[in-house]
Amino acid sequence: MHKTLLYTLLGGALLISPSVSAQLVDKQQKHTFRLENVLKNVPIQLKQTTPLEALTHKVKAAQTRHAAQAKAEAITPNWSTTLSTQDDFDLFTVIDANNDAVAQGTYKKETWSFNGTKTLLYTYKNKADDWLMSPAFNLKAGQSYIVKINVNHFMANKHKLEIKWGKAATVEGMTETGLAETTVAVYSAQDLQATITPTADGIYYVGLHGTSEAGGYDLYLNSFDITSAGAPSAPAASTISSITPDATAALKATIKFVVPSTTTDGKPLDNLKGVKITRNDEQIADLTDAVAGEEYTYVDNTVPKAGMQTYAITAYNSDGDGQTDSDRRPLGGSRRSRLKQQTSSLLFGTQQADAQLE
Repeated sequence: MHKTLLYTLLGGALLISPSVSAQLVDKQQKHTFRLENVLKNVPIQLKQTTPLEALTHKVKAAQTRHAAQAKAEAITPNWSTTLSTQDDFDLFTVIDANNDAVAQGTYKKETWSFNGTKTLLYTYKNKADDWLMSPAFNLKAGQSYIVKINVNHFMANKHKLEIKWGKAATVEGMTETGLAETTVAVYSAQDLQATITPTADGIYYVGLHGTSEAGGYDLYLNSFDITSAGAPSAPAASTISSITPDATAALKATIKFVVPSTTTDGKPLDNLKGVKITRNDEQIADLTDAVAGEEYTYVDNTVPKAGMQTYAITAYNSDGDGQTDSDRRPLGGSRRSRLKQQTSSLLFGTQQADAQLE
């Protein structure tokens, strides 16, 4: 009986299987031989392999389960994402309402998609009617929430968005308007903001409805944030006046801000307890002697490393935290690298401005 041999290189592995007879005979040579004679006394161990298609299916299934699990778990604000990974994007649901999406390499035209590094809405031939639905949020009755997105693009008067919200991640479920249709200004990255106030406790969704004109090309979505505005009697938003990097490129910054003088519902703020300052979501100060309506200067000289820093100011009283104001600046490094990073942040939003400073 002939032994058989099949050499198959798959994923760097050399496999041997008994499916094809192989006979190497060189009749031009003086000494003819058969390969099976060489292998006559060599044991061959056969290994069962998993088809590549099956492996791919398993990976995709695992990713789908991860996204489905995340979507199933309602999020309690505050929450934010830069939508800069596939996992981030998969937390959202795309609805191509006019059913005109076209696959284009790593992303899709005529709808929302993820291109490997950024989330974008792309229009070419058609006017957009495309939704990006948020994950589920657990919201409280009578409490206001601020939804803020950061976007940028490069085609004037083309891209338009509205922010809707409701109790289901469907077109029909988007019953409330947080921000009416807005034409997105060209070039510089900008924030669009909406305030939502549910009348009942429950699960809610936010829908970004793209209504851009044809030929807009890329509209980049750089971030999505939802934060609690606090109770109606909590402080209104503080205001950051300026963030000034150190002139010698030392790792410190000077932050000027104004404490709110009213509560969220517009009444005088007469029970202020303090003001919290955070850097990159880490609290660095709690000013318990702050006075409502006054401007303060705080010097942060504990910045751990050079790079883009996000500062946030939040006043609070006995009814809880008020609304937060935040801003970003590159600190440390050379003047040239700080200018480059600041320019990148203005043009392309938050994602591309986070590179290591020189």
